[in-house]
Amino acid sequence: LFLNGVTIKNSKGPAIYVESANSTTIYLNEGTSNIVEDGSSYSGYDQDVTACIYSKDDLIFDGTGSLEVKANYEDGIVSKDTLVIKNGTYTITSSDDGIRGKDSVEIQDGTFSINAGGDGIKSSNDEDVKLGYVTITGGTFNITAKSDGIQGITKVTISGGTLNIIA
Repeated sequence: LFLNGVTIKNSKGPAIYVESANSTTIYLNEGTSNIVEDGSSYSGYDQDVTACIYSKDDLIFDGTGSLEVKANYEDGIVSKDTLVIKNGTYTITSSDDGIRGKDSVEIQDGTFSINAGGDGIKSSNDEDVKLGYVTITGGTFNITAKSDGIQGITKVTISGGTLNIIA
């Protein structure tokens, strides 16, 4: 999915919803600003669907453009499997978690401004000891969170990047 200067709003659910795919890549085209916004309540979705950008499978973000996520219902970006962010500029405002990958969150680079009513970045799989981790190898992060700035159920590994966290 290529985002090329778009605004996507859904007043009754997620702005982007991946119901079934082995893996989905959302590409932020160079030099573009993109905005996604969900509604403050969802109608017609499974109770697990709680994010402005929601994927039931692996989700990858790539490209050097920017993405503003306005998550009015709960979470900003969620993958029920692995969530990979390779680069880009992200501004996320969420009622609950900013970025969540159930199995893992792997961030290689990018610029992040996250204002979360819950956790800033989170991996929540507590059923498999090999999963539930967050790995950050680069990027610039400004995270304000009411709960944890970064949370991995099994572990958090940070080997690069600049982080400013208020939690």
